[in-house]
Amino acid sequence: MAINIPTTLLKVDKILTKQNLYTPATYRQVVPATNPQYDPVSGTYLTDNGTIDHSFNVVLLDIDYNSLEDNMYNVTAQLIVLPQNITFEPDMDQVYVIKGSDWHVSSIKSSPLDSLWEITVGRK
Repeated sequence: MAINIPTTLLKVDKILTKQNLYTPATYRQVVPATNPQYDPVSGTYLTDNGTIDHSFNVVLLDIDYNSLEDNMYNVTAQLIVLPQNITFEPDMDQVYVIKGSDWHVSSIKSSPLDSLWEITVGRK
């Protein structure tokens, strides 16, 4: 008997919502300018970068204080994100705002069949 991953994820999402286990998070994506203009006075290109704010829900599994992971972060956290809660591809150079603090992505893992994202974030 095969597991219907999309149906199961919808059920899990409903349970997490009902139990109030989600933590809201945001990610601000910078969109590069499509037509940068050269400024001959400064010798640089004037860019009209835009941003897209992504709001999504995470499940905060564990927060580790004084972790000093790779001598970079004093605090690390493990997150789980269901695919239906995220509208962008997680990447290592991203910064998420969770509970008013900036968290830098330090590792990303996608579970089989893209059923969920396991993300480790850290902050100083």
